[in-house]
Amino acid sequence: MANETTRTVTEINGYIKRIMDGDFLLRRVHVTGEISNYRPHPSGHCYFTLKDEHAELAAVMFKREAETYRHLLANGRQVVLSGRISVFERTGRYQLYVNAVREEGTGLLHERFENLKKELKAAGYFEKERKKPIPAFPRHIGIVTASQGAALQDMKKVALGRNPHVMLYLYPAQVQGETAAASIADALDRLDRRGLDVIVIGRGGGSMEDLWAFNERVVADAIFRAETPVVSAVGHETDLTISDFVADLRAATPSAAMEILVTPLTNIRNRMDHLRQQLRRLTANRLQVTENRLRQFELALQRRHPEVAVQERIHRLAWADGRLRELLKERITGRYHRLQELRYRLMQQSPVKRMETCRLRTNRAAERLTERMDAVMRRTVHAYKDRVLKLEGLSPLDRLSSGWLLAMYDGKRLIDTGDVSPGDRMQLYARTECLDVEVIEKTALNPEGMNE
Repeated sequence: MANETTRTVTEINGYIKRIMDGDFLLRRVHVTGEISNYRPHPSGHCYFTLKDEHAELAAVMFKREAETYRHLLANGRQVVLSGRISVFERTGRYQLYVNAVREEGTGLLHERFENLKKELKAAGYFEKERKKPIPAFPRHIGIVTASQGAALQDMKKVALGRNPHVMLYLYPAQVQGETAAASIADALDRLDRRGLDVIVIGRGGGSMEDLWAFNERVVADAIFRAETPVVSAVGHETDLTISDFVADLRAATPSAAMEILVTPLTNIRNRMDHLRQQLRRLTANRLQVTENRLRQFELALQRRHPEVAVQERIHRLAWADGRLRELLKERITGRYHRLQELRYRLMQQSPVKRMETCRLRTNRAAERLTERMDAVMRRTVHAYKDRVLKLEGLSPLDRLSSGWLLAMYDGKRLIDTGDVSPGDRMQLYARTECLDVEVIEKTALNPEGMNE
């Protein structure tokens, strides 16, 4: 015994908790049974026991989940709980930690609900285009619900409290049980033939099984074929049924349906007072407009009176006469100024004055011509002298007078002695004579000897 390891209670409970938390099966379980020993805690947590014929299982639901599923927790109710199983270390007690609750059998109902919803949607039952508008101020409202239910009393209280002149027509129907759907559909058909303004179908809250009559196809067909607008007011705000989707309008509760349909009488009276004042303003404005138009007509008639027309003609003639006089005066003045201008121009252009002007112009032109001719002659003489000097500088005779001879061979000036050979005859020109010579011999010259 001395060598055996001892454990504390905390260690044992912690070990068991780790084993259970690590178990795959216990992480997510769905357990069915009956609720008993239900104990809501002031903190918001809920403690209860789930049992069947042979055993019990402790369960706890914390505040966050309980706020969603609290309405399904009650002693004696058959439910399916979803959650995990673990150990509370302080007490060593294992229990089910619940995070979701549904009533037993709800899974099948949900499946039926979704299948019918898809079927009706495909058939066009939910289309907005087919939904009928709800009257703004309905006077005759039909009601399909249980005659002894709280929903009827709530609707009557709200409707008559808002407007006691509204007429309510009740056709009682079963709203729960196997024959409820047929009863609701029959009541809806009968009220639809009454020619009412609108029909409300509904009931108070409950479980999905309690509201199931409003999820039946027979009720959906009755709503779809009704010629009267239908408002669905089933259960609480969170409850959704097939009738809500098919109806022309969904109300969160039966009371909310009457709040939507029935306008308070005081609001109607205020609206009527507002419309009455608006009508008075419009009437006064229309009368004012009419009076203004009559006044305009009177003025127009006055303007069209014969005496007024004669006076207007007299004024127009007087204005035209004055205007004609002004135009004639302007025309005569203009002609007088034009005549003076022509007279001045004629005096300026007399023959004697024109001859004197021409003589002066001729003298000035002759002077300018003489000056230009003198200048041209001077430039011509100067240019001639320059060219004579240049020609004298280029003349062969001038060079011959300096002792040079001009050699000509075969009628051309001899430039290169290679053009002649011994025996050829050539001409040598001096200043005053021409020598006809024969080439005897060609001898190369020494440039230095020529200088000597």
